[in-house]
Order: sequence, then structure tokens, then C-alpha cells
Amino acid sequence: MAPTPGGSQGFMYKDGVMTDVTGWGGYQSTISGINNAGQMVGHVTPDWNQDRTRGFLKTGERTEFLKSISEPVGVDGQGQVLSASGMFYSNGVFYSLESLVPGETGWSYVAAGGINEAGQISARRCKSFLCEIVRLDPLSPVPEPQTYAMLLGGLALLGLARLRRRRRHG
Repeated sequence: MAPTPGGSQGFMYKDGVMTDVTGWGGYQSTISGINNAGQMVGHVTPDWNQDRTRGFLKTGERTEFLKSISEPVGVDGQGQVLSASGMFYSNGVFYSLESLVPGETGWSYVAAGGINEAGQISARRCKSFLCEIVRLDPLSPVPEPQTYAMLLGGLALLGLARLRRRRRHG
């Protein structure tokens, strides 16, 4: 549908009903990815000026505009967003793909193709005159709560072991 000449609007078709998922009107909006939780990413351009295009992450009725991402290509199962230019968004923080893939120095990520539910990314990278398509398994930029729980549990066990050792030798 075109709300203005030359524009377009993002819709979702589900159970026989087509819904305007962005609800912003404006010149153009698109939906470029959706995950199993129903989170959607896309971009909106409020008028003919393409420099004002902004990416967004829509979770239910809540929409978060992504200032550093103008062209999201997908969203994974944790709500992390990937942009076509190789920017990665997670929990309010923006990262470059290079910073999330350890041991891959010298490569330049020129394009990102998509991200799946597990957070695996398809991308095109180049080094000197060699370019290749790769699957990236980036480290999670923000440790999950389970990681903190395991760390605290391990520290508690170390503390108990040290206390026992002191009692035996003290």
C-alpha cells in the first residue's frame, strides 16, 4: 500500500488478517525480519529524505528506534538485531561484527546477510583481495544471567574449599 506517491508500508498477514504493523504512516516503512517470539525489525522513512531513515525493533506494542542501524536485516531469538552494514544491536548497545568475532583480525565485514534464532550470522568479509561468504558464531556481547549464576556458584565453591583448608591447617 502506498500512503504517499512512491512510498510503501509494512504489513503482516496472519490468520486471514492483514495488519499495518508499523502504524506510523509516513513515506515508507518495511519489515525485514521476524523471530519466533514475534519481534520484528525493519526501517521507517518519515518523508522523502532517505537520510532520515531509521531502523526499529518492535516487541509487541513497544517500538525501539535504533539510531545506529538504518537497515536491519534480521532479529535473533534473544532480540539482537543485525544490520546490512555489519552493525549488531544487543540490550541497548551497538557493536561492529569485527568486535564480536574473536581471532578474526584483518577481515573487513562488508555486508551481513541475515541472522537466525541461534544468533548465527551470514556475512561477506574481505581481506586484501580475498572475499568470502561466512557463517559467524559471535560470542554473546552481554553475558546471560546463567553465566553470572555459574560464576557466583564457582566463587562460592572456591571460598568453601579455602575455608576447609584453613580449618585443617589452622
